[in-house]
Amino acid sequence: MFVDRALAYVGARDFRHAVDDLDAALKLKPDDLRAWRVRGAVRERLRQDEGALADYGEALRRDPQDPRLYLARSAVFVRLQRYAEALQDREQAVQLDPKNPEAYVARGGSYHLLGQHDKGIQDRTIAIALDPNSAYLWTARGDAYFLLGRFDEALSDLKRAHELDPTDKETERLVAEAQAKVDAAVERSMEKEKAPETGTLSLPAAGETATAVQGGGEESQPALPAEPAPAPATSETAAPVAVPAKPAQPPVQIAAPAPAPAPTPAPAAAPARVPSHDAAPAHLKASAAERNAMGRKMIQDGRFQEAIDALTDCVKLDPFFAAAYNARGYAKLRLKRYSDAIADFDQAIRINPVYANAYINRAVARRASGDKAGAESDMTAAQKLAGAQR
Repeated sequence: MFVDRALAYVGARDFRHAVDDLDAALKLKPDDLRAWRVRGAVRERLRQDEGALADYGEALRRDPQDPRLYLARSAVFVRLQRYAEALQDREQAVQLDPKNPEAYVARGGSYHLLGQHDKGIQDRTIAIALDPNSAYLWTARGDAYFLLGRFDEALSDLKRAHELDPTDKETERLVAEAQAKVDAAVERSMEKEKAPETGTLSLPAAGETATAVQGGGEESQPALPAEPAPAPATSETAAPVAVPAKPAQPPVQIAAPAPAPAPTPAPAAAPARVPSHDAAPAHLKASAAERNAMGRKMIQDGRFQEAIDALTDCVKLDPFFAAAYNARGYAKLRLKRYSDAIADFDQAIRINPVYANAYINRAVARRASGDKAGAESDMTAAQKLAGAQR
C-alpha cells in the first residue's frame, strides 16, 4: 500500500511525501525489492546521490541480475564524476541484456567521458543496428559526433533522427546547429582558396608540376622546375598563387626560343620515367600555364564552370599538368560533381604520386560521396607525404 501511494506521489511530483511512504514500507518489510528500487529513484530525483547509491546497492544485493538497476546506479556515479564505476555498471548491464540498445548508448557515454571515443561511437553504432528506427539512437550518435567536431557525420545522423521523428523540436534545433557548423567549415575552406596552399582543401601553386622531390628542399610541395616568376599583385589584379622559389635559385624568365643549334648526333635515350609537365614542348607549356593561371583565378572568383573550361583547355595542351587536374577537380568538387572530381584527383595523383594536396582534395570528395574509408585512407597518405616533405 505504501509503495503504491508513493508511486502516486511521484506521479504528482511530490517526492518528499513519496520518500516518507517508502520509508514506512521498508520499516514494515525490509526485504521489499520494489521499495528499495523506487526509493533509490526518488532520492536520485531529489539529488540525494549517496542515499540513491545506497538504495540501488540494496536492490542489487537482492536482485543482481537486473540490468535496469545497474543503469540507474551508473547515472548517479556519472553525476558524482565516478566515471570508472559508472562504466563497470554499464558493462554489467550490457552483459546481462546484450540486445538492449539503451545499455550500449549508456556504455558509449562512459567511454566518451573516459576519452575512449572510438569505443563510444562503436557502442552507439551497435545500438542503431539493434533498433535502426529509433530516433533517440540516431540522436545519441549524432550528439557524440557533434561534440567530437565531426559535424558532417553529426548532421547526417541528426537528419535521420528528424526524419524518424519530425515532431521533435530539440532534434530540429540540433540539425540547424550541425548544418551551421558544416556551412561554416565550407566557408572557411572557400576563404583558404584565396591564399597559398595551407594543407587543407587548397589549390596547387600556379607553377606546380609533377617532378619528384629533390633532396630535402625548403618547399612543402615537390620541387619545381624553373617557371616564370608571377607578376606582383596590384590593387587591380590578383596574382596567381605560387609556391615560392628556393632562396638560392632566382626566378628564371622564359625567353624567346633560341636559334636552332648546329646538327648534333642524337642523344642517348633517357631513362624511362613517368611523363610530366616538363615533357610538353615549350610553346605548349607556356600556353598551358596561362590557362592554368586563368582557371585558378576563375576559381577564386567563384566562376567554377568557366574554370573547368579553361583547365580543360590546359590539360588538352599539356596532358601531364598535375596541378591543372587538381584545380579542375576542385572546381568540380565545389559544383558537387563528386565522381568527376575524384577522377581528376586520380589523374593528378597518377602523374605525381607525392602530390599531398591532391590526396587531401580527393579525401574531401570521397567523404562527400559517402566513401568514408577512402577518405580516411587519403588523409593518412596526405599526412605521411606532408611529414616526409617537411
